[in-house]
Parts: sequence; C-alpha cells; structure tokens
Amino acid sequence: MTTRSRRIFNASLHTDETAFAAALPDFDANRVVIYFMPSFGHFEGQTHDLGTKIGVLFGVDRMAGEKNVNPGVIVAHELYHIYQYESHPNFKTSDLVLWEAIWGEGSAAYASQMLTPGASEAQALDEKLAAAPSSVVQQLACGIESHWSQHTDEIFADYFDAGESPPGLPQWADTSSDTS
Repeated sequence: MTTRSRRIFNASLHTDETAFAAALPDFDANRVVIYFMPSFGHFEGQTHDLGTKIGVLFGVDRMAGEKNVNPGVIVAHELYHIYQYESHPNFKTSDLVLWEAIWGEGSAAYASQMLTPGASEAQALDEKLAAAPSSVVQQLACGIESHWSQHTDEIFADYFDAGESPPGLPQWADTSSDTS
C-alpha cells in the first residue's frame, strides 16, 4: 500500500468509526477483526465468519485502483452488514433467498451513504447503477421479482457479481441497448 493510500485509509477509518459509533451506539465492535489485503481485483470489502468473530476484509488494490471510490463508504457498508448480523443473531447469508440478500445489500448501501459525510449515491451503489435509466431499474426489479424466493449460485451471481448485468438486461456500461 502506498503512503498516500495508507493516509487515506487511516483517516477514513478513524472518521468512519467515530461517525458509525455515534449513529449506531448499540453496535458491538468487540467481535470485529479487520484485515487490509490484496484481493487481486476481486472485491473492495467483504465480511466472513471467523468462529466467534467476524472478519472484515478490505481489498486495498480494488479500493486504491477505482477512481470514484470513497473508502468511508466501503468501511460503513461492511460495518453495517455486521450491525445487521448483530441485530438478527440467526442471520446467515448462506441461507438467504434473493429478496433478503437484495434487502441486505440495499440497506447497507443506503446506510453507507447516510453514515459517510459527503458520500454520493454513485459511491454507495455503483456509478453505473446510480446512473441507470428508470427503464433499466424497472427491468432489474422485474427480474428480481421473478426469482424473489430463490437461492441458487447462478441467480446470486446474476445480481451480485460486481456490477455485471443479469441476462436479458443491458450491460450497465451501455444502458441504451435494446433488450426487446
């Protein structure tokens, strides 16, 4: 990690930790273990169970390599997932159906924008999704509705694969494509 990146992450973590604790005072950080690591381009942030602890992994290569990344948004997003787990002790991501996973990700995206001063919708969601026209958002919602209570690797890959578009929808980068 470069000196510049280290300064950005350190400042971001301190600010975000303070803001997060003020906004959600019942959040228990005692079980949280934070790792900064290369993700080899696979993720910006993830959570994983580590026995009695919850690991938060930050992919510093992705965070430093993306141009519109706000590290505070990513930190708040992942910490909010842990808050969700604490609020619902029997919550297991491996058991979720599509609507539950969408709700979890959507609420974490919203919370990350609200908990990070100056954060934009594009930083919380993704630039392409935030800029998608209403017709594409409607198609996406209809696709989710058709798989509402399902949980398969294929369906989850369609809706949670780092900004890739589900089959039948235009790629986020080209929202003007005709899908009819």
